[in-house]
Amino acid sequence: SSFDTYVQLLSGSCSAFSCVTSADDGCDSDKQTLLTDIPVDTNTDYFIVLGGVSTSFGAYTLSLELTPSN
Repeated sequence: SSFDTYVQLLSGSCSAFSCVTSADDGCDSDKQTLLTDIPVDTNTDYFIVLGGVSTSFGAYTLSLELTPSN
């Protein structure tokens, strides 16, 4: 992204979200916030929330890589 970001992976519903995991790119110069190796359940809805720290905002690219379990 072009700004200081954080990302959250949530599960649940709009009235009762639960944070599965989150990450903040901190002061990384490459501005990449990564969530890696997260086990998920096929019967659960997940929501990805990307935001800017403080008043940061700008363009971003969201990439997903899914690996099926054995």
